[in-house]
Amino acid sequence: MRQLILLSALLLINSLANAQTRWVNGYVVTTQGDTLRGQLAEVPASSGTLAFRTNGQSAPVDYTPNDLEIIYYSTGVNYQRLSLPELKIVSQWGEVLSEGKATLYLVNNRFILKMNASDYHELKSETRTDLENGKSVTRVTYPYKGLLNYLFNDCAKVKEGITASTLTTPSLRTLVNNYNSCFGKVNELSSLKDSKFRAGIVVGVTARKDTYSGAGEAVTFLTANSFKTETVFLAGVMGQYVLSKRMNITLEIQRYSTTVEKTLTASREDNEVRYSYSSLQISILPHFDFLSVGLIPYVMLGPTMTFMGNLDSYRKQEIKIPPSTILTNEYNDFYNPGPAFGLMAGAGIRYQGSSRLSPFLQAKTSFQFSNVDIETSVGTGSVVNANQTSWFLQGGLLWQF
Repeated sequence: MRQLILLSALLLINSLANAQTRWVNGYVVTTQGDTLRGQLAEVPASSGTLAFRTNGQSAPVDYTPNDLEIIYYSTGVNYQRLSLPELKIVSQWGEVLSEGKATLYLVNNRFILKMNASDYHELKSETRTDLENGKSVTRVTYPYKGLLNYLFNDCAKVKEGITASTLTTPSLRTLVNNYNSCFGKVNELSSLKDSKFRAGIVVGVTARKDTYSGAGEAVTFLTANSFKTETVFLAGVMGQYVLSKRMNITLEIQRYSTTVEKTLTASREDNEVRYSYSSLQISILPHFDFLSVGLIPYVMLGPTMTFMGNLDSYRKQEIKIPPSTILTNEYNDFYNPGPAFGLMAGAGIRYQGSSRLSPFLQAKTSFQFSNVDIETSVGTGSVVNANQTSWFLQGGLLWQF
């Protein structure tokens, strides 16, 4: 019995470990020259292992740098096996940051620059301690600046980009990309991971239901004749700031407007109602992404605020007085809603491949509250409380830059 329990626990732990692995489509090239296509673990260890499984295979296989020459992800990111004894790098994977006449690798937080088949250089700063006036003085030198000036001497436009602050992944990638662009086209897709901003458009539909609280005929009329989950088209813009691989802050600004006509019939009363309204909604939504590449499911939750335009309503009321008398009243009603404040939550899915364009589809709901200033013939000067529940189905495109 104990053995059965232990075996079940081990199987459960193994299942949980596999469930937490982030898989990305891609391929690997073995040291024997074979190309294997399938799914790769999101990030390989530089000198560790890479989990790989062929499409439809449940059990992954672990490869080491001795097994694989190239690791290529569908996102455009790739790794190559490096063995450089002179730099104390023995069979390790290096991420390819830029590739062309000059190739830049990142290996265990070390920048390695390849200029030809066998010319490798490490780009680094050095710290030395000197003794001056009996005191130790620490200085940082930048020998890689002179090295880059020498190596990139045949491309004048990169000279001004070589500074003491160049030794970072985005700066070096840009510098080497600029150098390579002197001699041909450079694939810039691998620089997407350094991008901090996305912007795009959003379109969709929304439906809203309002409930009112207060006393008097104004509330009765609003409850009977106002919004009853009409579906409205919307359009807007959105921007994202990337905080980390799985977290970003999204600003959405969307506008929607409509004109509604309907007839409400009671036992002795007919109301012919026509009203129009417009809204501008602003939301600040933290997004949490469950993956970082491929099809990315995400959830969002944050504050939202809606500025509603004035609601203009025309109402024609026909009251039936038995046996055959009909009393007709016409009203031109005017409502001035204040800003609505509340929370918005939702979920969606976004595709991030090797392109800067990222399509998405999301569903959201919001609950907001506001005050409505009544300036109508049925409640002049009164104020009622409005609670708004809205539902949104949206799609759009984001551009990463």
